[in-house]
Amino acid sequence: MKINIICYASSDVGLGVYSRYFIAHAINSNISISLFDVDSGLGRTGKYADYINLTVPEVSMLPYDINLFILPPHDLDRLRYVNNGQFFGDAKVADRFNVALTFWELSVLPCMYLETMQMMDVILYPSQMIFNIFSSSCPGPLPIECFIPMDVPDVKAVARNEYALPDDTVIFICSFDLYSDIYRKNINGVIRAFVDSLCDNEKAWLIIKTNMVVTESALSRLYELEQLVAKYNRIMIVSKNMDYDEVLSLYRACDVYVSLHRAEGFGLGMFEAMALGMPVIATAWSGNMSFMDSRCACLVHSSLTSSDGSMHSAYHPQAVGSDAMWADPSINEAAKWMALLINDSDLRKKIGAAARDRIKEWNASALQSTLFEKLEAAFEQKELISTSADLKQKLTHYRADRYRLYLPRGFEPSRYLQLHPDVRLAGYNPIFHYINFGAKEGRAF
Repeated sequence: MKINIICYASSDVGLGVYSRYFIAHAINSNISISLFDVDSGLGRTGKYADYINLTVPEVSMLPYDINLFILPPHDLDRLRYVNNGQFFGDAKVADRFNVALTFWELSVLPCMYLETMQMMDVILYPSQMIFNIFSSSCPGPLPIECFIPMDVPDVKAVARNEYALPDDTVIFICSFDLYSDIYRKNINGVIRAFVDSLCDNEKAWLIIKTNMVVTESALSRLYELEQLVAKYNRIMIVSKNMDYDEVLSLYRACDVYVSLHRAEGFGLGMFEAMALGMPVIATAWSGNMSFMDSRCACLVHSSLTSSDGSMHSAYHPQAVGSDAMWADPSINEAAKWMALLINDSDLRKKIGAAARDRIKEWNASALQSTLFEKLEAAFEQKELISTSADLKQKLTHYRADRYRLYLPRGFEPSRYLQLHPDVRLAGYNPIFHYINFGAKEGRAF
């Protein structure tokens, strides 16, 4: 079997990490692959050269009949329109068998991404959450389960004194990217749970790991977070950029990983912490429940509430409707878990060992999966199941009327490009750019 893979092959982002695990699995499964490395932006591309020998410099040089996109919906949608559709044209989307391995967090796929996703012949779903989203929100593409082995490196713990952390403490850690939605990640919830349960316990520390502080907006979000925790001398923010093994080493130096997320498509940080043998306190909802249960994790109950992200326009009710939900985890229950774990080292070891065993079980099962056999069978049946070339060609033409709901009155695409030559030179579709970036940046239109 031969596949073109279009992904963040060299990027220092979560989906870049996942892409490299997928590529390794494909190679180990004797799949012939050719790569195109998509720029994830903000200087995060080019950090890893693991598969540079398989990478072509131009998307038009990809040789095989199957395109596999490992990208989030918004970037796949962006590539559809960049340079007036040239990328999709060069990738021969209208003529090839197209597969998307994608991640989304909410219970509904925004309609602004629907047409692009419906150009795919197959959706690979890496968690039950993803299957539920696309089966209900994106009819058309064939769904195929995609649970892959991820052999997280067994790194050594960084010395605690590198961060001025005492050895005789119990350290909780959470992590997030400053370009993820901080409200969805619910870092404030982790802080509240820690303060409510352990504020007066001198043994307890909380580390908040973030990265990529390279823009004014990221600096602003970091400053707000620093102001929030300034009065707590045992809450530490670690914002320096680290490579993958360094991040894992920092996890390894800590005792408990915490994720009180409102929604996750998968939950790679939780998966990594479990693989390292750490107990994980986590919201019992969304993608992480594909590899977690009450035997191997400290699950926190939640209620469901309408989604309303603070950063991503696609999270807003106007984009996903009133039916899109995400979790509101119990801060009180998370606080009880923290108080229990800090005083019981045996329980921490027991849950951590169970977590490690669960990930080993996951990887062993994933090694036996029939993912590529199913994908090959779907390709052989492409005349029956694939999106027709005529429909793909039709969908490559942008239909601005579908997006008027998300635009301010008086918005004119040509005027927006005149006002912002950087958008024009970058090849962005003006409507896509305004919806996803320009509105948050306060750009004139």
